[in-house]
Parts: sequence; structure tokens; C-alpha cells
Amino acid sequence: MYCFGLRKKHQKYSSTTQFSAEKKNESRKHCISMAGLFQKHYPEEVEMIRKSDRKQDIKIPFELGGDDGVSGYFIVSKNLRNASHFEDLDASWGLACFLKSNPGNAVDWFFILPNVVKDDDDTKAIEIKLFRGCSIAWDERCIRHC
Repeated sequence: MYCFGLRKKHQKYSSTTQFSAEKKNESRKHCISMAGLFQKHYPEEVEMIRKSDRKQDIKIPFELGGDDGVSGYFIVSKNLRNASHFEDLDASWGLACFLKSNPGNAVDWFFILPNVVKDDDDTKAIEIKLFRGCSIAWDERCIRHC
């Protein structure tokens, strides 16, 4: 798991990555495209994230889409497996888009909400079977997930 975008250290924000001009433009294009998809399907959550960034004086960097991006930073995970947890240091909702480097290889790939149960069976957690491009929005500060 790694972060790219902005990081706060000693009350100042600095970039976690150094991109060449070509990579900045490429990254910007992808971030704006993803922002458009998130805006279409999760407009309220996108606005909450942007509002949270503004409240923290975070200006979205050019390579993350600038004013057309979603946030000043992203967390990227590869082959993530973790225990259920909260994101208690986050300032707003989370948006996740699940991608595969090798489409079709996603076997037994799930997003689990262990403390959210089904109406008809309160002994079973919510399991979301993931697929390439699946997107989820949730308040990761108060909903356990893994």
C-alpha cells in the first residue's frame, strides 16, 4: 500500500511523488477520467471529499486533476489482504475502485463489511464480490471493512 499526492508533515503539505512532465499529464488525464466516473455515480461523496480537502487547505495538485480531480491524495494497494479495520484518521468518506492488472484472474475477490449484516440473517456479514472496475463508497471512519 502506498500513497501518492499530498502528505502533511509539520503542518505543511508536500508531494509524495515526483513526476516528469509527461507522467504528470498522463496521471492528470486518468485522475480526471476517474473523477468523472465518481462524480456521475457518487456526487454527494465526491463533494464531501472535496469539501474536506478545502477545509484542510488542500489544493489538488495538477497531476491529480487540479480543480477537476477528487482529492489531493490517493492510497493505492496491490494484492491487499488485511484484517477488518476503520480509517479513523481519514477526514471524510472513502471511494474505492477495484482494478486488476490481469483481468479475469480475480478469483474469490471480496470486499467484506464484517459488522454490517443482512436483514434476513444477522449472523452473516456483507460480502461484496469484486470485479474489475467495481466501485464502492462508504464511510470508512465508522464502518469496518477488509
